[in-house]
This record gives sequence, C-alpha cells and structure tokens, in this order.
Amino acid sequence: MKKQGLLRTVCLLMALCAITATMGATEIEATLAPVSVSPSANRPFVAPLEEVGFVFDRCIKLFDNASVTVKCGGEVVATAVSLDIDNYVGEKSKQGTLIARFDKQNLPKGKTYTICLSKGSVGWVECYNDIQIVNKAYSRDVDVPENLGTPQTDFVNDAPVWDSTNLALCFYYGYEIAPVGSPEFLFYRDGELVDKIPADVSWDWDLGQVRPGFPEKTYFDLGVRYSLVLPAGSVSALHRDDIVNEEYALNFIGSYTEPDAPFSYKWCSLFTDHSDVLNEVSFTYDSPVGVAEGAVIELYEGDCETLVKSVPAYLNTDINCWLVCCDFGGFCMTSEKGYTIVIPDGAVYLQQFPDIKATGGQVKMPGVAGIADITIKRKTNTPIHDMMGRVVKNPVPGGLYIKDGMKFIYQQR
Repeated sequence: MKKQGLLRTVCLLMALCAITATMGATEIEATLAPVSVSPSANRPFVAPLEEVGFVFDRCIKLFDNASVTVKCGGEVVATAVSLDIDNYVGEKSKQGTLIARFDKQNLPKGKTYTICLSKGSVGWVECYNDIQIVNKAYSRDVDVPENLGTPQTDFVNDAPVWDSTNLALCFYYGYEIAPVGSPEFLFYRDGELVDKIPADVSWDWDLGQVRPGFPEKTYFDLGVRYSLVLPAGSVSALHRDDIVNEEYALNFIGSYTEPDAPFSYKWCSLFTDHSDVLNEVSFTYDSPVGVAEGAVIELYEGDCETLVKSVPAYLNTDINCWLVCCDFGGFCMTSEKGYTIVIPDGAVYLQQFPDIKATGGQVKMPGVAGIADITIKRKTNTPIHDMMGRVVKNPVPGGLYIKDGMKFIYQQR
C-alpha cells in the first residue's frame, strides 16, 4: 500500500509539472534587428578585424546558440571567439549592445566581407505575452580597400595660388592616417623638380590630412605652373600600414606679383595743420595697412641731429581711410634749428600681405611753423596729389597741387 501511494504521488507530481510546463510555454518570434552596427557599411574598413558591435534599442540577453561570423564569397573566414552583452538603462531610453570579439587579424585587401549575426542569438530580456522576441538573421557588407583612394582638396586643378601659406594646399583622406617614414612632397615648377617639401601628416575624428611644410613663406610667381606631388606609399591607414595612398598631384598656377614700388603715406596732417605745438600727427595711406608691433615715430631736433622724443605709432580705424598716428603730447617746438619727424622703414605694412613693408619718411619743420617752410623727404619718388590727397596722373596747367609736401601751381612744360 505504501508503494502504491508513493507511485500515485509521483505520477501526480509529474502531471502537475507537465501542466505547468504547458501553461508556461513561450512562442519564439524573430523580429528584432540592430539599429546600428560597427564597423559601418557606408565607409571602407581600414582597421584590423578585432571587434564588431550590434546596437539594439532595448536591453537584450544572450542565448546559447548565438553566433557571429565574417564571410567572403560565401565562405566563413572568421568566427567570433567571445560574445558579450552591455546593457544601458537611462531615464528615457534603454540600449543593449552585443559585442563580438575576434582573434585580431587583417582581412585581405580589395575584397568585400559580410558580417553575419545568426537568428536567435539575442532577444528581449523579458517576454511579451508569453512571446520571446529574438533577433532575425542579419548581415552587413563591408569593403576593405586596396589603398586609401583619391584625396580631397579645396582646389581644382589650375587654380590660382598666391603663396605657400594658403590652407587649401592640403590633401584630405576620409580615414585616420599615419606617415610612412618621413614623407615628402615633390615640388615642380613648370614641369621641373625644384625641391622636396616635408609632408606634415595629422588626423582627427576619421579625417586625415597631409599638407606641405614649406620651411619659409614661398611666393608662387604669376602665370607659372606648379605641382605638389605626394608619392605613393607616403601615408597609410592609422591601424593598417599595408593600406597606403596612391600618387596624387595638385596642379596650380602662381598668382603672385611684386609690388610696383615700395609704398608710403600719401598725406600728412602737418601739410595743412601748422602750429608750434605738436600733438597728434597723422599719416594717410591709400591701402589697408597695419602698424608693426612696437613701432614708433621719432622727433629729432634739426636735420635728424638729436633725438628729442619717440612715441608709439598706432592705427586710427575710426574713419573711412587708413591713418597711422602718433601723439607728441603738446611738445613745444622752440629750437631755431627746426625739427624732423621720422617714420622708420618697416613700421607700417600692408594688412593683406604683411611681408610687404612701407618705406619710411621724413617731415621737416622749422621752430616757427609755416607752410612755405614745411618740406617732406621720402626715399622714393612721390607722385602729385590734389588738395584732397588723391594721386593725380595728369595735372591740369594752372591747377593747385601738392608734391613732396609743398603746394604748387602746375605749369605745363
């Protein structure tokens, strides 16, 4: 009797377990797909195969039959050696990532590979109405290129270039890159190799750039054809030194012209503002200029005999012209020898081309000011100006003009 009772009890328990198992059974539904995969399919793969990430828009769990492989031409060339889940729960969103790790390897160049995630590898952490949601079979192609491809430049061929500081003389690659050895550009002038220029290589956020490192500022002469050639194998992908650049040449035409003559100021306030007391003095230029750091304007007694005062030069930008000014602070001119104001060479430069410096100049004044006694001395021949300070190429006989700081009536020769 006891054995029969025990047998009935065991049978009853087995029946209850079967009923419970039937009630708790779940249906499998393969509808889950990743929202992103790394490496991306929209750009070449120029790194070793080491890790692939599948990102889902919810927390996930891993199943025993999970599998991630890489195929080429339908054949498996790599299989993940480990699979891990990284779930994130935020205030407004959840995210789960399947991380597939491989034995680190360089996939052969010039081929297309397919990353495959097998069906049912991951699924929702929770069931939905007794339905277990799992991923459907997923695949994505990636290309491993033969080389870095053609770089991008801001210039088209035969564009005009003034000098070597132009930032458009730069090659851009859509990858993080590294130099191969000590790369150099080949620099050609009218088809003749004239120099080798060091190539400066850098990268930032999936963008690599190579630019010529001219040792000093170089001007490209007007109308001359130049080429900057980056030889093949000068740079490589940052993480694969076997994927390198092809040769590429940037051709451009020089546009630099030497200035006709060193420029100088066209007018001085002392030409019309006469006083025995020196305050602010201004010099007018007909081009946008700047004042060199630490530049001064000097006041001498006599014909540059004794330095009396040296004051800072500054640019007055309050009006619609370019005035270089200085302030002598109410200096009283009492010497019988007179005085000379001197602008040193190089104190003023062209704003657009700072290497082009202005010539200096001298304005001479007696101790008692008078326009007939004020003269100007420059180191270059100066043009004729009208009373507004404008250059006059064809003066009219009988007209009143200014030359070398002196008013005069033009007489036809």
